[in-house]
Amino acid sequence: MGKYWICICLAWGLGIGGCTPVQQYRYTEGKIYGTFYHISYASDEDLKEEILRQMESVNASLSMFNPESVIARLNRNETDSTDALFQKMYAMALQVNRKTEGAFDITVGPLVNAWGFGFKQNSFPDSARIDTLRQFVGMDLLTLTEGKLQKKYPEITLDASSIAKGLGVDLVAEYFERKGLNDYMVELPVDGDTEHKKWALIVNVNPGCYFGGSATQYFIGDFDGTRFICDSKPDVTKWLDWGKDHYATVSFSNMGRRVIVVPWMSNWQYCNNVPTKPFRGVNALPRELGLYTQSGDIYLSAAPVAEVKNLRKETKEIPAFTVANDYHIESLLPDNEGAYELSLDITAEKAEIIGFSLFNDKGEKVDIYFNLPERKLVMDRTKSGIVDFGKNSVTHEIEVHDRRKTTSINYIDDFALATWAPVRKENKYRLDIFVDKCSVEIFLNEGKIAMSNLVFPTEPYNRMCFYSKGGTFKVDTFKVHRLSL
Repeated sequence: MGKYWICICLAWGLGIGGCTPVQQYRYTEGKIYGTFYHISYASDEDLKEEILRQMESVNASLSMFNPESVIARLNRNETDSTDALFQKMYAMALQVNRKTEGAFDITVGPLVNAWGFGFKQNSFPDSARIDTLRQFVGMDLLTLTEGKLQKKYPEITLDASSIAKGLGVDLVAEYFERKGLNDYMVELPVDGDTEHKKWALIVNVNPGCYFGGSATQYFIGDFDGTRFICDSKPDVTKWLDWGKDHYATVSFSNMGRRVIVVPWMSNWQYCNNVPTKPFRGVNALPRELGLYTQSGDIYLSAAPVAEVKNLRKETKEIPAFTVANDYHIESLLPDNEGAYELSLDITAEKAEIIGFSLFNDKGEKVDIYFNLPERKLVMDRTKSGIVDFGKNSVTHEIEVHDRRKTTSINYIDDFALATWAPVRKENKYRLDIFVDKCSVEIFLNEGKIAMSNLVFPTEPYNRMCFYSKGGTFKVDTFKVHRLSL
């Protein structure tokens, strides 16, 4: 299997430039952990030797293919002593093991080796052999106390391959940050496969958004430290967010293996005209990026970071229901101040239109719906509240005769606009919708589609109406979370 290395690069506007001195980018590569590494970083110093030293520390501690490594000697029962890196790995593995209810387990070494994934075997194990080996699998068979690892059975062997490479990256990143270096490449696995990696180039564009104004575009490809080669054809456009209000996306360099970005939530067409005072813009929720494949192509996902769950202060669970024509919820939350999260699992059944409206007592509403025959997810804010300021939006001259009026839904002006994203026709959909006093952010199927739009209701949306066309659909789970700091 080929190895692909991923980075998040940021470019602003339609060109790249600035007032700061241009830093020298360095590139180093080599072989370790049975694979190859490629690293680009901005520094006046050549740090190749130190980079290699950081990664070699992982090799000395966690490599099963290094007979003198800590984990190899533990597997041969030659010692019970561990080092700091092993202890760090063990703590991470134990945490993931518990969160996955045992699905992730570093004691799978006997099974991995029996099947020949670790060390090649001439034959596959039969069911009896597998059953025998399974008694030696389970992190509950281990204890780590004061740096000493105790195994219930000597046959237990550990395999840290799923963590070790990521730790190597973390050590290099931590070293860069201690040196004060902020510009270096960040890697992402495709579909969670750490052996399949690609580079992502993020470009913040203004003007040029699909719906006019500013937006965030990205490209997936390969990068050799100097030249980026895009995988997609020139006529393929990929948007990180399908709303009108997502721009100036920036990433953080100190998040370990996580890639966290924060966008500005507004649009240069009307950011100076929005009915807010004294501020003129806000940030959208922080998002964690990943890569996934669909129809043979690779895309970026952008899901809200797990930490936003800490904002949940109250949860209201609404029993499952079926929507034949319409279904009303008269109150989402008592004393609703406008900040809440909606979590929904929907089964499409025979419905062609799956929709719901968020509205208030004044009739102001945001309409969200799937048009499955056209394979669109739509957010319509044309009647969301205060929209008249959109008439004062500044349209760039290159967009006067653009495609907005033909590709947009319910086009009125540069603010009061329904945006849409292409979706696959599936039987089940997972929606996470974050509503604040002046915004609605939609995340479909763990962030495979994101859509961020500003809204300006004169009072919070606290009512919902579900509706269907062409058949019924079912809301399997529905939770409303009140959000606050």
